[in-house]
Amino acid sequence: MENTSKKMAVSVPITLGIRDGKGKSLATKASAYAHHRTIGGLMPGARFGIGDNTYVRRAGAKKIDFKLGRTEWLPPTDQRVVQLTASDVKADLYPVDKEQLYLLGDPTRMEVHRDQRYDLDITFKVHSRHPLPLNDGKANAILRDKHGKIVGGTHPSDTDTWARFAPGWSVHRIETGGVPPTVDASRIEVYPQPSYY
Repeated sequence: MENTSKKMAVSVPITLGIRDGKGKSLATKASAYAHHRTIGGLMPGARFGIGDNTYVRRAGAKKIDFKLGRTEWLPPTDQRVVQLTASDVKADLYPVDKEQLYLLGDPTRMEVHRDQRYDLDITFKVHSRHPLPLNDGKANAILRDKHGKIVGGTHPSDTDTWARFAPGWSVHRIETGGVPPTVDASRIEVYPQPSYY
């Protein structure tokens, strides 16, 4: 998402949809949590990425659509909105091959399956101009392949627990599992935000 206005966008509500090639929704009730996000503050010309790992009815997602809700607009000089940026993004994409226990609806029904996937560990610096530490900060990462195509993203809860964005800069981590093996670690984008958004 990019703010093409000359004003700062504040508390931007977004509703997302995941659709197949015919426009049919692939979202499930279990994925409802991933349909709604709010972006705290977006300066003129700035971009912000949102991502997630979520459930779909079946394979074949071809389109992501989104709707913007009512947004508040402030002058870019307003100091009430904290602006954070990320740099020095480094990532480790590694294969996982292990036996995994799955519950089948209730604790008495369980199966063991071999889980073969790729997990991702991202470290990054957060730069903050805020004079105080920001407790329980979160971040989203956008994952791209070697051609620059978006192939996935991370949820804010994948950020290290109790992340504290200190004045100046601080180092943080995102850990997530089950990402496409085509992720190019050198093309990952990270978008931090304070937890109060």
